[in-house]
Amino acid sequence: MVFKPLYAFIVLVNVLAILVTSSARSTGLVRLTDRRDELDRPVYLWTIGQDEQDRLSTLLEADFYDTGVAGTYVTAPPQVCPYCGKETEFFDW
Repeated sequence: MVFKPLYAFIVLVNVLAILVTSSARSTGLVRLTDRRDELDRPVYLWTIGQDEQDRLSTLLEADFYDTGVAGTYVTAPPQVCPYCGKETEFFDW
């Protein structure tokens, strides 16, 4: 696969945007931290799992592992879609 820096940049910008969103995953990859955001909300660490890395690599046509992004911080636990029942995750963004 050819590494495409523009795609990696877009992913990194989206990771920063996720810092203030309420998406997370509950497969053991989410944990409450001792941090608080600027509005004093609790912050959760969400690790991007191997399955998501594989899907992101396919989407970006590059190895997502090469971006160096291992996870992100979010301000809420997982949210369940009221339509399909699936919990939101990084890949949904």
